[in-house]
Amino acid sequence: MSIIGYGVSDTLKSIFEGLRQTTMSGWDNNAAADSYNKYTAKDVDKLSQHIVCRNYGKLCLELSYLCWAIIHSYPSTSRHSPLLDFFWLANAHTPKRFRAAFAQPWQSKIGKVTMAADYLQLELGNVEFAISPSRIGLLAVFMEFLHSIEPSLIANLQANLTNANDAAVKALSSHLQKSIYQFLKDHLPEAQLQKRFRYFEQWLQSSGRDIDTLADDDVIAFWDTARTDPEAESYVLYNTSLSDILDGIDAYKIADSQFNIAYAASFGADLEAGEIDPGKIETLLFESSSENVSIKHLCENPKCLTQEQVLLLQPLVRFAPHQQHFLSSVMRMQIFGSWQSVLVQAKRKSPIILAEKLARPPTSAYLSYINALADIQLTTQHSLLCLLHVLLNIDSAAGLNSLLSQLPAPDVEQISHWLAETYDDNDPLPHYKTLTQQIKLQFPSVRLLVDKAEQAFKQNNKAGFKTMPTQADADIYQAAVETLSMVAKVLQRHTAAILCLAPDKMALESIFCSDACIFIDRFKQIYGEANARR
Repeated sequence: MSIIGYGVSDTLKSIFEGLRQTTMSGWDNNAAADSYNKYTAKDVDKLSQHIVCRNYGKLCLELSYLCWAIIHSYPSTSRHSPLLDFFWLANAHTPKRFRAAFAQPWQSKIGKVTMAADYLQLELGNVEFAISPSRIGLLAVFMEFLHSIEPSLIANLQANLTNANDAAVKALSSHLQKSIYQFLKDHLPEAQLQKRFRYFEQWLQSSGRDIDTLADDDVIAFWDTARTDPEAESYVLYNTSLSDILDGIDAYKIADSQFNIAYAASFGADLEAGEIDPGKIETLLFESSSENVSIKHLCENPKCLTQEQVLLLQPLVRFAPHQQHFLSSVMRMQIFGSWQSVLVQAKRKSPIILAEKLARPPTSAYLSYINALADIQLTTQHSLLCLLHVLLNIDSAAGLNSLLSQLPAPDVEQISHWLAETYDDNDPLPHYKTLTQQIKLQFPSVRLLVDKAEQAFKQNNKAGFKTMPTQADADIYQAAVETLSMVAKVLQRHTAAILCLAPDKMALESIFCSDACIFIDRFKQIYGEANARR
């Protein structure tokens, strides 16, 4: 499964599908059922590859010269533009019709058009250009694609190419490239990201690795290969290598899901019958969307975490779906990726400072990391209590929801039973504020939590908690509760996974020493004396 189509918008896909289904004008009903398609599947597939891979520069230049030749030499028999006649009315986009269209040579003071044995030869000033008849199918479907994204294309080509010189033709080619680029900004991932994905895909194929069996050791292997490969983008940073692998895995999963959706017999749970489970698709898309979640606002207003804590947590949130399988890689990113950032900054200053930083690797860093996570857990719990107190006072509905979300599951179940016994269909629930008070009086655990929230708020002097906000700010505090609750769950799973990997300090220190040997060796290769001045 290739990830070449990852990130392609539904709009762009529908354009390609429309090109596949475009029919010939004046189709003969007696013709074969599959003969009326205007463009061959091969040409549409080739164009889609050019567009998705952003390799359309040569096509734009070829089409610009071809349109110049059509405007000046094509024997149009209609009152329409020669371009409209050539591409849409006469459908002169087969090699045979292409040759026939330019059978008569044309020459004037601005240029010359001649159909030679193998190529259409163009002379424009001092410039010669040749177009093979075998290219006309691809150029014709490219013309149709351009017209779909820029409806004024025909008029613009006609105006810009009439009496145009070679410089004007090249300027038009640049204009076409810019139009495609602007369109693709909203319908394809960034070109740099695509290039990285293609490199990752090629590395998988060349190394014989499978996307479903990649592990922590493979991340190091990819980094070792990519950072020394002159054909690769810059993979000097370990964090870049890890990010691209994890993003690439997500891309593969989504591309595979899209393929299954396109070719599944139906939605359902019968996999043997070719059905696809929509629940799995929803879960996949939800997990992949987590990498776009920013938690920066948690260190702003209301200030729930410090900036340093947010920086430590953001990678955990971004790569939450991969924490179990690539736990060691994520820990290496947090510790040794940070050390490499220090080395990069030192290299910019001087070789002496770089040598000093390289000689001082982190020590017992995994234990310090665990302690930092424990501190964040305490801060998270305290901030959630403060947010709960605020919402109970400015938005009773949101406050009750936040209250229930912070209670243990057995307590919530007891409250649900009590509500069902106390209120029936004929006795609707009271106002949220009244209901919260009733629950507080009925359940000691709720009363204890509300009291703790009040005390936490009184002790908090950070931005957003110095005074009680107004109801107009309720949405901001509700968003903070949702984000912080998600962070708390990610943090809990990450910490639990580390404890499974290393249940005591000795085991954790042993793992750290092993990883430190790996990264000290790699960083000496990258930033050692031989490379310090580069």
